Amino acid sequence: MTELPNGYTYHSNGGSYGHIRQKGGRLRAFGIQDDGSERWCNEFGWQAHAVVCRMTDEASSDSLRELGYFILDTGTGKAWLAPDTSEAQLRLQQLGVPRLPRLATCFWSTRRR
Repeated sequence: MTELPNGYTYHSNGGSYGHIRQKGGRLRAFGIQDDGSERWCNEFGWQAHAVVCRMTDEASSDSLRELGYFILDTGTGKAWLAPDTSEAQLRLQQLGVPRLPRLATCFWSTRRR
């Protein structure tokens, strides 16, 4: 578990099946979706109030499908899915964040629960 800005936390199973939570539970963008996809993040990072993770669809055991960058503004609770790096950087700049943060499976502040 890693604490994020504004009361959000990032949880994973030792670096895989990562998801973002707020006090009420896991955000709806993660887990099994109505369309049958299974969305998770394995790499994440944050800068100021913006959290970014690389979102994948893991519903098929044959292949992992990259969905792009999930971006969360922890100040407002609004979220976006940017299909590529340039779209993600554009959205972050609109949020006042100059560049994509470094993404990793864990950080120095990550702790086991």
